[in-house]
Amino acid sequence: MTIVNNAEENRQTGRLKRTIGLLAGPTAALVILFLLDLEPDNPLVTRTAAVAALMAIWWTTEAIPIPATALLPVALFPLLGIMICIQMKYSMSPPKMGKISYLMYADNGKSQLRKQNHLVCVI
Repeated sequence: MTIVNNAEENRQTGRLKRTIGLLAGPTAALVILFLLDLEPDNPLVTRTAAVAALMAIWWTTEAIPIPATALLPVALFPLLGIMICIQMKYSMSPPKMGKISYLMYADNGKSQLRKQNHLVCVI
């Protein structure tokens, strides 16, 4: 009897934690974004802190699945102007690389110029 009650209690606690996280994450991000100015000369610092707060709250409360939380910067950085994405006709990339290049890489000096369309995101 107590095992069933404990399982139900744990489910309800987890549901409450996720609900609080779903509300607290965006609220904290909006408060940071609109009410704080962490570095007056550079608004990107405040925008990045807002995304970090949202991610930290959602990560710890598991409001959404952790892999989805990890993808938040990919979606929010370009929207907030933290990261600029441009399309390049020629890019230095290994032969098997897909269409999206996020970071520069080292290929022991053996990189070749490929004629491919790549989306390059620069922070």
